[in-house]
Amino acid sequence: MMIISLTYIVTKLTKVYQLEQATPTSMMEIILLPTQQKNLSHDFASWVVGDSMEPELPNGDVVLIKQSTNLDDGDIYAVEFNEQTYVKKVYRHKTYLRLVSINENYDDIFAPYEENPRIIGKIVGHFTPIEQ
Repeated sequence: MMIISLTYIVTKLTKVYQLEQATPTSMMEIILLPTQQKNLSHDFASWVVGDSMEPELPNGDVVLIKQSTNLDDGDIYAVEFNEQTYVKKVYRHKTYLRLVSINENYDDIFAPYEENPRIIGKIVGHFTPIEQ
């Protein structure tokens, strides 16, 4: 899962979203935010890949991430562990983080603190992109 920095101001023009200010590079993708999501304070966005967080976060949705190292048990976070980024419910335990999928077909992931799991940030919103 690639984390994409959002450095754009997005406004709504009828049914089309337009960038007022943007300087994308070849390493960045432009994500246009629906009007109801653009006022959410966030630092990053990432695509949801897979069905482990369905039905709440379906495959293909975009999650909005607010950078944070604070953790509220049971909230959904982006976590880097074993060279992968996961979007999961997170629970803090004495010696590990437990990463929990919403879809019950998936087992929990246990991320021991000695393996340095990193909280990237809290999921503060999501949307399904609309093709233009």
